[in-house]
Amino acid sequence: MLATTSKQCGAARNCGSIAAMIVPALLYQRFGWPAVCCGACSAALLYILLSSLVGRQQPESRRDKHEEGHLDISWIDWIVGSAFIFTELQYNIGNAAIPQTLTTTFNMSVGEVGPTLGSFNAISMLFLAVLPSVPCAFLHRSPLNIVMCFLFVLVSWICAAFSAMHAADGYSVFVMSILSFTLSINMAQVLMLEYLSGVLDTKGAERLMGVSETLGCGFAMLGGYLGDELEVYGSAAPFVMQGIVAFLTVTTLGASLAHRHVTRDNPSHVSPLSFRNQLAEGVKRIAVSQSTDSPASMERKYRQHLAQGNRTVVKPLLGDADVITIA
Repeated sequence: MLATTSKQCGAARNCGSIAAMIVPALLYQRFGWPAVCCGACSAALLYILLSSLVGRQQPESRRDKHEEGHLDISWIDWIVGSAFIFTELQYNIGNAAIPQTLTTTFNMSVGEVGPTLGSFNAISMLFLAVLPSVPCAFLHRSPLNIVMCFLFVLVSWICAAFSAMHAADGYSVFVMSILSFTLSINMAQVLMLEYLSGVLDTKGAERLMGVSETLGCGFAMLGGYLGDELEVYGSAAPFVMQGIVAFLTVTTLGASLAHRHVTRDNPSHVSPLSFRNQLAEGVKRIAVSQSTDSPASMERKYRQHLAQGNRTVVKPLLGDADVITIA
C-alpha cells in the first residue's frame, strides 16, 4: 500500500509539473506578471488550508501511536536524503539548460518547447501511475531499482552531451535522452521517498525530509542559475556537469547501500571481510537477488529489534529466508 501510494503521489507531482509549465505562461501572456504572482499566492494559501484540514482530521490516538518506539535516523537515511537533494539540483539545471538547448542548438520554436517537455511529464505521470501493476520484477526489486534509476540518469546525460555537440544529427538522441532522464529521475525520487517514509517514524521523517526539502530548494535555485550560466562554455557543458553529479550520486548511493546490506547481516559490527570486499559482496547481493521484500520494512524491523535491546538480528536483507532469527 505504501509503494502504491508513493507512486501515485509521484504521478500527481508530475501533473503539477505539467500545470507549472502551462498555467504561469498563459497567465503572464494574457494578464501580466501580477496575475502570475496572485496565482502563486493562491496556490500557497490553498496548500496551507488543505494541510491544516488534514492535520485536524488526524485522530489524536493515531498521532500517539506514531510517536511510540522512536527510531534514530541512521547514516544510510542521510545518504538517501542527500541523493534526493541532488535530484533537485539536476532537475533544475535541466529545466534551465534543456529549453535553451532545444531552441538555440536544435532550432526548436519557443512554442514547441513547453508542450514537448509537458508531454514528457505526462508520460512520466502515466508511467508512475501504472507502475505498481506493471508485471516487471526488475522495476520492483528495491534497492536495485533505485541504483538503476540513477544509472539511467547518468546514461541520459552522457547521450544528451554527445548529441548537443553533434547538433546536425543529434536531435532525436537528445529528445530520447531527456525523456529517459524525466522517467528515471521521477522514479528515483518516488522510490527514495517511499524508503524514507517506510523506515522513519513521524519525527524522523519530519526532520530528515524537512532538511532534504529545504536544502533541495536551495540546490534547485542554484541549478536554475547554473543551467543558464554553463551554456556560455558550450551547449554540452550543462549536461557534462549533470553527468558528473549523476556519477558521484550513483557511486556513493550504490556503495552505501551495498555496505549497508553486508553490515546489517553482522550487527555486532565485526565483519571478516575488508571494506572493499564488503562492497563487492553487497553489490553482488543487490545484482543477483530475486527477493521482492521491501528494504524499508526489513530495515524498520531491524531497528525496532535493536531498540528493544536485541543486539543481534540476523536476516539477509536480500536473502531467500523468511525468518528473522533473534539471538
